[in-house]
Amino acid sequence: INAEYMGVPYKKTADGRFKVQTHTQKWHILHRPVRSYFMSVIKLLQTLPEADMVYVALNESAKMVPYLHQDRRVARDYVRALLAQWSSGEDRIRLAAFSCLYVTTASALDDDMVDFCLKSTYHTLIRNTRNTKPHTLEHIALMKNTACELFTLHADASYQQAFGFIRQLAISLRNCLKLKTQEQFQTVLQWPYLHCLDFWSLVLAKTCHVDREQGVPSHMRPLIYPLVQVSLGVGRLVPMYSAL
Repeated sequence: INAEYMGVPYKKTADGRFKVQTHTQKWHILHRPVRSYFMSVIKLLQTLPEADMVYVALNESAKMVPYLHQDRRVARDYVRALLAQWSSGEDRIRLAAFSCLYVTTASALDDDMVDFCLKSTYHTLIRNTRNTKPHTLEHIALMKNTACELFTLHADASYQQAFGFIRQLAISLRNCLKLKTQEQFQTVLQWPYLHCLDFWSLVLAKTCHVDREQGVPSHMRPLIYPLVQVSLGVGRLVPMYSAL
């Protein structure tokens, strides 16, 4: 299926989003086949055992992403399927899945879909950091380096998400300093929390660096100070925890 060749072209706007001519008879005819196509792709990504076939399914489905956002429910299911592939399997599958996820996030038509993509990606990353071992560090680094790319796409949405998650880290640190119990210390001094600090450092370094090169003030720059303060606070916890 290729909707563009069947008479429903799309235009790419200046902000990277796709505008599909949905108020036409041809799109009315194609809407159901396009929906069925993505539902089939989702099923294939969930069940295919062969890595080569998964790789082909990902690359081919990327060509149809401009038509995906007309059905929000299917779009969210597609993102979930992409994240499952991004968080497991060999590197080429991870990168192909992220490429689809990047285009899907960049072309999202509304803020709710953008927020869903950013939140889901972050939560998937943090779930995978719970299993931090020497042999998983390379995969976790790949996930962090690719995930931070999503936060360069939509400045306002990225700021809101980053602000909320960094605030959560600060609250956990504050509770730890206030209560000073072993349980609270273990909440902060664990791999997921430390990976969160590292991830947001990568995001801020990338977004602020890009904006500085362009000579435009960064939306993310105000988050540097609170993140640094949280990081320093976590560093001070180590001798306190050892004394318990």
